[in-house]
Amino acid sequence: MHGFGHLHGQLARRHEHERRRARPLLAERRQPLEQRQRERRGLAGAGRRLSDQVAAGEQRRDRRALDRRRLLVAERHERLDDPGVEPQRDEFIPRPVFGFHHRSPTFTGDGTPSGASPASLCYAAAVSFSETLRALAANRGVALPPASDPEPLAALDYGIERALKDEALARFWREQGLPGSPEPVVPAPSPRGYRTTSKRRAALGPKGLALSFPGTPPIRRGVAPSALDLPEHAAVYALLVERLSRPAARALAAALNWAIVRGPAGGLAVILNVRVFDAKVVRAGKQLALHLQEAGLGVRAGFLYLDPSGSEFYLEARRPVGTLSFKRLFGPEWLQVEADGVRLRFPPTVFSQVNGAMLGTMTAAARALLAPLGGCALLDLYCGYGLFTLTAGREAAEAVGVDLDGPAVAAARANALHLRSADRVRFLAGRVDAAFLAGRLRPTRAPEVVFLDPPRQGTQPGVAAALAARRPLRVVHVCCGSDEIPREVAAWARAGYALRKAVPLDLFAGTANLETLLLLDPGAAPVPGFPS
Repeated sequence: MHGFGHLHGQLARRHEHERRRARPLLAERRQPLEQRQRERRGLAGAGRRLSDQVAAGEQRRDRRALDRRRLLVAERHERLDDPGVEPQRDEFIPRPVFGFHHRSPTFTGDGTPSGASPASLCYAAAVSFSETLRALAANRGVALPPASDPEPLAALDYGIERALKDEALARFWREQGLPGSPEPVVPAPSPRGYRTTSKRRAALGPKGLALSFPGTPPIRRGVAPSALDLPEHAAVYALLVERLSRPAARALAAALNWAIVRGPAGGLAVILNVRVFDAKVVRAGKQLALHLQEAGLGVRAGFLYLDPSGSEFYLEARRPVGTLSFKRLFGPEWLQVEADGVRLRFPPTVFSQVNGAMLGTMTAAARALLAPLGGCALLDLYCGYGLFTLTAGREAAEAVGVDLDGPAVAAARANALHLRSADRVRFLAGRVDAAFLAGRLRPTRAPEVVFLDPPRQGTQPGVAAALAARRPLRVVHVCCGSDEIPREVAAWARAGYALRKAVPLDLFAGTANLETLLLLDPGAAPVPGFPS
């Protein structure tokens, strides 16, 4: 045993001796490695600093350009505010918008465009309606939050908001050289707390689930507040955050893209837009469904909606083919609205107006502009689930509705059957473009009246010309975005249809936008001043 101990001691001493000899060699080898690592870190830091400097320079240039633009706009509006200065109709701030060649129109002494014809009329936007409104507010001493705020007017007294919108729209109309003047803005019956469709972008962080407004800086936890959503929606979002921040629901919270609440108080539907359908997500969804039903918040239905792309569109249409993309957790498979004494149903993924309280106001305005419809055929484009066909168009002898969304068309047909109108109403699925209008729609024997309510970006090129070729008696064109009005009016003017009336509705109270119904009919080139 003594011999083994002696041998072990010798081996240990030799190992220690070799280790000491190797230390300088290891240090020499390590030094170049550490030096190279320091050099890499230095280069990376220099690269980041250079990138930050370039980005900061670009931001400064952008800010200077924006400041110059705001100064031009402010100077323009200060001149318009001066009662002693007559605004010049050919005074525009150069800005090519909507793809039109920028050309400032000139006018004769009586206010008609000199040398103008329907084919040559061209409108160019000087500034957007939102910019016009913000410049006007600044001149009036009304402070507004940044343009990125999703509810920029919500903190104002509604009387002040209405006055700003009336004056801003009239000014926008003049700057575009649009004919006549719009009517006063039809007020919202519920200017705050009215949205029957609301949404929040979801993000799971270390502190739990956060539901933020799209396009705004994300919050760490909780729900981004809104003055425009129904209060009942806010209570549902609070419950979602509380339940989905728990460990048992982590799979669902991590997969969540959007949380959407639709419907009026007492008839709410919750749609959870998720990146994946798997056993954990579905199981957590079913558990959440139980809590939603037991909470007494008026939630009647719950759904999971698959969107693996994480799209910015909260109800993304492009989903995996051949896979389950929509799952009902509980409740009916449809939502319901009421307008003009008519109840209409539609699937929870189909578009409906965000301001449920103004549906009746909107359909009544549409009916007044479409009238008289007796003995006429109504063509309703972008018809959705048949809202206008089956309300404002009830007096038409026959009607055809067209929409690209298959589920919306199916809902429209079901609503027509329920209302016993299927014998005089047809609904077709198709893209509203010039090819469809020329090739798929047969001419009607009865005189035709056209109603179209396109999405915010407006109609496809050639739609106005294709519709004008059918020679309708009247056209009611709904513009969801005010900035699209000049482009759409110009397209109709080139097709031989003149603007006769403009009825703006405050469908989006609390925001810098309006919904405007335009009445057009065959006539000469539009001039400033509606014909009697």
